[in-house]
Amino acid sequence: MSEFISILERIKPGYKNGGRLPANFSLKPGAQGDYNSPGRIAQREKLRQKSFKKLAPILDKAFKENKLGTLKTNVTSLGNPTGGVLRNYDATQLGKVAKSSPTYDSKFAKDYIKRLNKESKRKYTLADINKAYKAKEASRLEAKQKQPRRLQTFAAKTQTQADILNLVTKNKNITKISQIAKALRLPEEVIIKEADRIYDKVYATKMQLGKGQPITRNYLPISRNFSSAQNEKILNKLLGKLENVDGFQKQFQRNARKLVSEAYGPSGTNPSKTKFKQATKKLNEFYEFKAKVKKKYPKVVLDLDHPLSYNAIKKAGGKGEKFLYITPVDKSFNRGTKQRFDMRYDRFNQEIKDGINVKENIKGRRELTKLAKDLKIPVGKATATTVKGFGTKPLLKSDLIAEAVEQTRLQNQIVDNIKNLRKSKQLEDRLEKAGMKNYKLNIKPIGKKVLSGIGTLAKGFGRVVKPVGYALGANAVLQAKAQADEMDIQLKPQDYFMALEMGDAQAALDMYKMRNDPKFYQQQMVNLPQIQPEGFEMMEEEDFTSGPNEGIVAVKGVN
Repeated sequence: MSEFISILERIKPGYKNGGRLPANFSLKPGAQGDYNSPGRIAQREKLRQKSFKKLAPILDKAFKENKLGTLKTNVTSLGNPTGGVLRNYDATQLGKVAKSSPTYDSKFAKDYIKRLNKESKRKYTLADINKAYKAKEASRLEAKQKQPRRLQTFAAKTQTQADILNLVTKNKNITKISQIAKALRLPEEVIIKEADRIYDKVYATKMQLGKGQPITRNYLPISRNFSSAQNEKILNKLLGKLENVDGFQKQFQRNARKLVSEAYGPSGTNPSKTKFKQATKKLNEFYEFKAKVKKKYPKVVLDLDHPLSYNAIKKAGGKGEKFLYITPVDKSFNRGTKQRFDMRYDRFNQEIKDGINVKENIKGRRELTKLAKDLKIPVGKATATTVKGFGTKPLLKSDLIAEAVEQTRLQNQIVDNIKNLRKSKQLEDRLEKAGMKNYKLNIKPIGKKVLSGIGTLAKGFGRVVKPVGYALGANAVLQAKAQADEMDIQLKPQDYFMALEMGDAQAALDMYKMRNDPKFYQQQMVNLPQIQPEGFEMMEEEDFTSGPNEGIVAVKGVN
């Protein structure tokens, strides 16, 4: 110690032992130098109040000139000017005072208002600060959207989306948007917008997988080292977890509502207040029914799907109303097997359009369409430039609840058809011909009690529901009616009766062709002579009669 003191004496003349602290220094509470001594407290108080002397004139000016949007930090994290007038510290403090902010602190807010009013020319309230905060957030988000893309790094653009996914997938207790907003210290409006972007990113990635394209770098929990089937499974599971968050469901429903708006809204392709109200009413009723089904049977979640995929319609130049050919299907089926068929169909069309292996792809598309038809999987028909069939009726002519009942029942028939093909050892060969080699068709059947229960729920919405065993034929009649409308032909009762009996919509169309196409009639006679006994003549309409609510007239949607 003495050596150390001598060094100090040599380099700093006049140094004395204890020279930097007074002789009476003490660390006892209240003594000079203590952090909580009156002197130190007064000093901190003075320094803190000093910041309000600088802040008050800025707030006064913003309120006087009604420029509340400028009450944000003056530079971005990248050092770019924002047009704001606050230091980052002051902007952060503002968030702790505003009630609409996830960082709101009531005790801190009262003290903040008290200090601010000491220095300002006007008397502020908590409502004033909350108003300023909202304007600041709106201005900040608007500026962020206008920010040049080169300044928005990958991480900066998607960090919030990644944070949302981490919370939802790793924390089972996260069930509300408000919880996510609080955890990330962001307004709920921001969380909702970011959820929209996640949804779009997931489906864009799924389309890449379906087209066989390499996936681009992103925050989704998938990998180029995984197979397409593995990645699709991960994404489907991810969507399921997001939809379990209360408040996100509406965001995932917005797709159908957006399509209605783009068709019938003020700036839509076919503006019509009447059609917009009718379409919206149908969607609202369906979503109410969907919610009741999910509440009673959590494993059955209904999706609205395009039998002919959205991408196929878009590539064929479809707009507006063309995207409103939708029908309800079970989510697990829609986002698994059905989506796989859609993606492969789109890929065939794209490669044909690009001139890649045209003959092989046309043949593959034909095999895919035939396989889907034999399995009863609803798909439409399209080339790369033309839609030949949407596979269902347009929204305004459809009954989504009745279709939901029939489609869930049809799912069990699809399961049986897959089993039969697998049993006959044809399935793998036909999948390979359809360009779906090594793909596993794993569709779970829906129990009869559940199907009956769904029918009972539909009755609560005023629908007439037939027994479970009646589903296949009734669905065939509805499909036949939809296809006839698309082809602009008029089917007769005997045509619908054939579809009802055989459980196949094509049977009704074949009956129509037999009456109106001599060549087709001759082919049927040669190839299938057993279907017509000797002396057969064209059946007349009066041969098929029925009373009210009997036979084919009992099928909703058929006049």
